Amino acid sequence: MEIIVMKAELRDIDTMLQLLEHLLSLEGDYPMDVEKQKVGIRMIIESSFSDFFVADLGGKLCGMCCLHRFISSVQGGYVGVVEDVVVSKECKGLGIGSRMMEYLEKYSSEIGLTRLQLQVDKDNAPAISMYKKHGWTQTKYVGFRKYI
Repeated sequence: MEIIVMKAELRDIDTMLQLLEHLLSLEGDYPMDVEKQKVGIRMIIESSFSDFFVADLGGKLCGMCCLHRFISSVQGGYVGVVEDVVVSKECKGLGIGSRMMEYLEKYSSEIGLTRLQLQVDKDNAPAISMYKKHGWTQTKYVGFRKYI
């Protein structure tokens, strides 16, 4: 079966919430709050500076990823931050994560982004391996956050 990656639509939100719940259960860094996350997904889908993509395999949405664009003073142009990369339990190992990364890179190049970056859970060996396989390199940065 062909893996089709496309922009998410509002009708995809319920399935995307299930995928997000799976991702958050793997990471354990953020709690699931369906109402907040439903609002967040809707905002991204409707945004002009962010995109959510879903992966379809035989009529079933089984993966998603998000791309946010911003201006980098270092790059002197637009760059992208990739978030919420997840494949459902049932579809793991079928190449969906790789297909989404290939799609993101092509799409990002077409819209003029000069760099992509992402954060991954340090214990997520399969994801780290996939990113390295696709030419991503680890930086020296350490992630921090602060709620306001």
